[in-house]
Amino acid sequence: MDETSDRILRMEEKLAQLREQREATRAVIEEMELDLYGIPLNAELEPQRRELENQIETKINEGKLLNSYIQRLKERLSQHLNEQQQGQQVRQSVPLGRGRSEAPTVSFGSGHSKVPSNLPKFKDGPASFDDADEFLTRFQRVLAGHQLDPSEHWARLLPLCLNSTTAEWVETFLNVDLSWELVCQQFVHQFGNPQRTRQLATELFNMRYSTHESVADFCTRFQLLAAKAKIADGERGATELLVSQLPEMVQWQVQGAVEYGRIQNFTISEVCRYIHTLPLSKVSKSGKEITKKTAGKSGLYCQHHKVNTHNTADCRALKPHSKSSVENSGPRAPNLSKLGTPDHLASIICHRCKQKGHYANQCPQKSGQNQGKPRLNATFADQQVQDSQAWNDDQVDDITDHETDENRALFTISNTSAVDPKSMEAFTIPVLVNGHKELAFIDTGANCTYMAKSLVNRLAIPFTVASGKIYSLDESINMPRYGITDPVLLQAGP
Repeated sequence: MDETSDRILRMEEKLAQLREQREATRAVIEEMELDLYGIPLNAELEPQRRELENQIETKINEGKLLNSYIQRLKERLSQHLNEQQQGQQVRQSVPLGRGRSEAPTVSFGSGHSKVPSNLPKFKDGPASFDDADEFLTRFQRVLAGHQLDPSEHWARLLPLCLNSTTAEWVETFLNVDLSWELVCQQFVHQFGNPQRTRQLATELFNMRYSTHESVADFCTRFQLLAAKAKIADGERGATELLVSQLPEMVQWQVQGAVEYGRIQNFTISEVCRYIHTLPLSKVSKSGKEITKKTAGKSGLYCQHHKVNTHNTADCRALKPHSKSSVENSGPRAPNLSKLGTPDHLASIICHRCKQKGHYANQCPQKSGQNQGKPRLNATFADQQVQDSQAWNDDQVDDITDHETDENRALFTISNTSAVDPKSMEAFTIPVLVNGHKELAFIDTGANCTYMAKSLVNRLAIPFTVASGKIYSLDESINMPRYGITDPVLLQAGP
């Protein structure tokens, strides 16, 4: 049996299998329709009716696809039968001893003999793609890089990326005249994951911002995943989900941009575009210091503060503080002299002169350039926003508790008289709070300085409990106030 006859035999067997499969699909559709007619028109049973209708529609589409496969297979079978018949006629007309001794050569036009060396593989080895959509995207990208039109070259190159069984299916059921778009649709329908869209939507819902990436990179990742999950760009719920995952300070900036028209349409793409314009999104790609510092001549180095004034083991910011001093303390009278009492400073060691009784920022040996800096009372609030429609409570807690200075130490400062105007463009400035390096958000419209409750807990700042609310420019957005701190030594600017 020659190669043509063998191929015809396989196609006839496949045609018989497809016809049996089509008949079985029709029988299933008839049974499902009978079940549908047996469901009463009842509001309680409406979900069951809809589910059954969707299953029937899926089976009908499968039947249509089977009909399409059968029709194409019949056409190709007819073509091979004609070729076989013509070959028999040629062999009969050629005299003995004068048959063709070489296989015919095929001449292609420009680019038709080019085979890219970096073609992807689909379910053909450990380094191959398992997802049909990702494979087709990579295949199209490789062809575009070699200036090859997928609609023109897929029939030649696609089988080279597949195992023998899948390649045979492509050669059998996909007509060479099909456009690349139709090829992708039928390939995904046959080999794709029917639950892929739902899985991507679930992945998008569970997506969380990480300080190991910039805010702009997170927004881009969110936008790409939403597109893969076939979620409309203008879907308000998805856009609010994106905003809720951002750091709290960025959430406020987005809210203000929407209120004042800097974000004209509240869509995923518009929010991402605005985030990319913020200087904050360009501060760091990872949310951490990129350069690795080493100990100076003194042999001291703190991994937390990135300074050479003390060791990490002696860093007060990393030492655990009792939560009961803040969370379980009830109302009490202000103690404005607490910071200056000997009992309070008895165990404090200055990192500058190594003497007890004062902080490094209050050291007598320190130069006078920072003397006379203002002491401020700060109102502090939990970073949990009450408006659940715009903000995500759980994610805010995750951000504030993360072990990076950029997020957990963020608070609002209203006193900007000592700040370089050039730094105002970046929205945030480095400050010293009782000698600890933190990051503050400048708000010239604020009536006082606000500190997050997590920052008060971490620095063990004494406070007086005071109830109330802190209102933003939009009075519908507010945060609970927890108290007023004792005098805080705040150093901002040079």
